[in-house]
Amino acid sequence: GFEEAARNARYGALSEECRRVGAKKIALAHTASDNIETVIFNLSRGASLSGMRGIPPKRPQGEFEVVRPLILCTRKEIEGFASENGLSFCTDKTNSNTDYTRNFIRHKIVPLIKEINPSAETRVAAAGEKLSRDESFISDIAKDFIEKNKITNSCKITELKALHPALRSRVMAYMFGTVCSEMLE
Repeated sequence: GFEEAARNARYGALSEECRRVGAKKIALAHTASDNIETVIFNLSRGASLSGMRGIPPKRPQGEFEVVRPLILCTRKEIEGFASENGLSFCTDKTNSNTDYTRNFIRHKIVPLIKEINPSAETRVAAAGEKLSRDESFISDIAKDFIEKNKITNSCKITELKALHPALRSRVMAYMFGTVCSEMLE
């Protein structure tokens, strides 16, 4: 959709600028507030463990690394810091338009969750760190299975069915892509 196209254009422009100035990292200002929105969005689409982790603090982006130094800070904390220190900032005028899914989540759903737990943003970030560890562990075991069995793009169905479903889906995803891994579930 429109939001994904805009995101891809932003990353393309940032990558070009990195090449131009010889940088190796792209620093983005995603916050814990953005992260909770992402987790809710992913959950509503039926996310796997990977999607439930939320926004990673760092990840590869082609030849660059994306880093998010503010990912554990809430939007409110950052706005407070800016106000206290006389720093100006701009807000995208489309951020208040709840026709966009992410904005709907931001303005309608997150406030309700924060009524249940005012620390929801930081608690979701903490859960994301735990889920990242678990995802990494399971993925490493899947990669080890692939290497140990010298698997490229085929594997005996009996070997796959013998694997734990969490491991099986990752092995198949590495072999064929995510869609195929759902066929044996």
